[in-house]
Amino acid sequence: MKATYGSLIQMYGARNYAWGIPFVSLVAGLALDDEALVGVNYDPMCNEMFHPERGKGAFLNDDSIHVSDRPNLSKSVVGFDLSYAGDDGASNRLQVIQAMLNDVGSTRIIGSAALGISNAAAGRHGIYFNHRLEPWGRWQACS
Repeated sequence: MKATYGSLIQMYGARNYAWGIPFVSLVAGLALDDEALVGVNYDPMCNEMFHPERGKGAFLNDDSIHVSDRPNLSKSVVGFDLSYAGDDGASNRLQVIQAMLNDVGSTRIIGSAALGISNAAAGRHGIYFNHRLEPWGRWQACS
């Protein structure tokens, strides 16, 4: 059996970048037989490098990071993203946010799935959700 490797460098927040919004990152990853092994997410605006590695944990630059330890969402920021035009996912996510709005500390539309996942991994957001990630969008969450 031959192993299949894959790698990709992807810009997340490309529309942000196109419109001059400084919330963008570059993601590179390596997968073996469709399983993410390592991912790197670089935020050039903040000079932050998020890099999880399967079985070793997640890091921000050289420091170990972990998800939020807040016991409930009432003191948390909930990050999410809406889909592009024509996708029913946007209205579905707005319904989810509306249902939980009174029970969370704050909500944020992120505009970059890669940074949303990375900020949740660093404990900045209590949770992040996006129902439609591309396979490479999960590479930075492989640990």
